[in-house]
Amino acid sequence: MANTQEPRRWREILGVIISNSDERQRLTRILQVQPYVLMHWVYGEASPTAQELRRLLAVLPEHSELLTPSINEALAHLIKIGPSHEDIQIPSAFLERINDLRTIEVPALRFELIGRTVLQEALPHLDPHRVGIKLSIMRCMPPAPNGSVRSLRECMMIVTQRGYCQLHYEQRLVGLESVAGFAVEVGRPFAIENIADHPQFLHKDDADAVSFAAAPIIVDDSVAGCLQASCAQEGYFTQQRQLLLQRYSDLLLPAFSVNEFYAPYQIMLHTMPSSEEQQRYLPHYRQRVQALMREALLRNHPLDLIQAEQQVWQQYEEEFLQLFS
Repeated sequence: MANTQEPRRWREILGVIISNSDERQRLTRILQVQPYVLMHWVYGEASPTAQELRRLLAVLPEHSELLTPSINEALAHLIKIGPSHEDIQIPSAFLERINDLRTIEVPALRFELIGRTVLQEALPHLDPHRVGIKLSIMRCMPPAPNGSVRSLRECMMIVTQRGYCQLHYEQRLVGLESVAGFAVEVGRPFAIENIADHPQFLHKDDADAVSFAAAPIIVDDSVAGCLQASCAQEGYFTQQRQLLLQRYSDLLLPAFSVNEFYAPYQIMLHTMPSSEEQQRYLPHYRQRVQALMREALLRNHPLDLIQAEQQVWQQYEEEFLQLFS
């Protein structure tokens, strides 16, 4: 939460400014933040960095007479209290790298490179002291015939193990039993200090994890997935770390194609079986993918590897829903 002694006038002025939807969209585009971040600033649920305050003033010259005194006071307050415990600024060189990757035209390659790059940058930023965390990218499964998105697929993750960062591509389906699923369902970031206090999430697969945070990958109200973090340390995801996770989730937006974002009414997640139960069916995953590609080729409707894998996961989703409902 924001310090109660900080100058608040700039927040009130910003609230009036972004009540205009066009101006709100313009600011989110220029400042490279999601609309909910602006709302966090307005309500004092999060604070921008000194650099972001200066940029805010620079992009609102027509309001400078009102904003300048209050923002100067806020900057002086930041200097007085000193730097926060966690550095929430993302290096500009990294932002430029993501901008370069977003121009890749092949969707699967773009997702792979942006996803891997964001995870590798975010993990040491969120875990500078190597206490041990796990970051996962969850993407919405394609809708069922009735148009509803019923689960998320954990398709890429990175963990701190024995002091080293390791990237994995182990895959599973998750739903409402997961923190990520809940964040996607409600369309907003979500964190818990101790999973033992939330029985609805005790059906989990990160055996040693205690605290969780999740930030939907979302544009306006449409969601493509979620960036989830977990840690064995209770209460690890402070307000600053949650904000940092949200910013990295925003950087994953260009990894997804436009048709991979789904409206709120389409999100109808179900409960998925545990990873242990899913593993009983996954050993034949590669054989099923290859068989599907052969069949498609015989029908003169060839599938590439990405398409075949997606269809096999859709088959698994249907089977899990029938077997474990």
